[in-house]
Amino acid sequence: MEYGVLREIGSVKEGTPIFTTMHDVQILAEAPREPYDLIVDVIITPTKIIRVKRTYELPKGIIWGKLSADKIREIPILAELRKNRWLK
Repeated sequence: MEYGVLREIGSVKEGTPIFTTMHDVQILAEAPREPYDLIVDVIITPTKIIRVKRTYELPKGIIWGKLSADKIREIPILAELRKNRWLK
């Protein structure tokens, strides 16, 4: 969600590197993927740094069809972005 918001407001672009931290036991060779999931460029664990080859495109912004009207109302930035989006 945060990445989608940042894409919508132009703070991150396709080429912006994505880093995450996690524990070594959380590393998987492969996992199920949804259209809104991020593919990170670098994973940092307590014992290593893993560079990941991006094989999928990142989401271009918020995937509005995945959000309920209630969710949009509950999160003020989403309501504002959606309102501004329809005004354009």
